[in-house]
Amino acid sequence: MPRNLLVALVIAGLLASACERKPAQPAAPPQQQVNQHDHDDHDHAREPASTKGDGHGHSGAIELGTASAGPLALRAARDDTPLNPGGEAAIDVWVSGGDVAVVRLWIGDESARGSIRARAEIEDPKSPDHWHAHVEIPESFSPDSRLWVEIETPAGARHVASFDLRR
Repeated sequence: MPRNLLVALVIAGLLASACERKPAQPAAPPQQQVNQHDHDDHDHAREPASTKGDGHGHSGAIELGTASAGPLALRAARDDTPLNPGGEAAIDVWVSGGDVAVVRLWIGDESARGSIRARAEIEDPKSPDHWHAHVEIPESFSPDSRLWVEIETPAGARHVASFDLRR
């Protein structure tokens, strides 16, 4: 009986060593939404327009102005980079006057036809009124295209405003 046990252990050892062990594959990176990146060490729109860059691939800011969306007051700015069809624009929006659940941005017309809506994120947790997103510029980008901002409240109400892109 011990001899059979010894033979079984030797066979099991040989089988185990013969198994091909592949190195662990790194997990696929999580799908990230377009237009998101880390902002812990920089702030786009608070830079003066004369700034030549922030060292993170962003340029100075162009203020787009203020607008109202329902009871909310908005201020918007974009990075001072060319707006090319098929490209993207780094956009900052400040929202005050009420609670905000979601901020969505797009470039084009109010219907968003041909545009991709970007969901903004809070730029800095210390400043929860400051939202940021990279917004795709549609191939159908025209001279009358605008930045559209849709604010959704925690209650589900949606308010929309638009800004001239100041090209």
